[in-house]
Amino acid sequence: MRGKEKKEVALSECEKIALYEELARDKREALNKLRNAQVRIKEMEQQTEKMTAAYEAKLEEERWYKAELENDIQYRNKEFERQYQLMKQKWLRRVGTGHSRRRKIRD
Repeated sequence: MRGKEKKEVALSECEKIALYEELARDKREALNKLRNAQVRIKEMEQQTEKMTAAYEAKLEEERWYKAELENDIQYRNKEFERQYQLMKQKWLRRVGTGHSRRRKIRD
């Protein structure tokens, strides 16, 4: 019986070693997968940061462009208003002078 028991113990030792090696291999594979996933995540984070920076730069450029356009529109509106007032004054002077002449002629 002792020989049979020794064989069983020896087999169980071999099985333990095989299981240990299998677990160690599985652990290495899992760690490799984890490292690869971390690398991919890091790459995606960097890509996202680049895209965000590019978007923010474009957004800032658009804000600047909008502000420039608004300033230009305000300037043009003021200029238009000034020109309108000048034309109105000239017209009123002409019309005012013309009316007084007509009245004098008619009288």
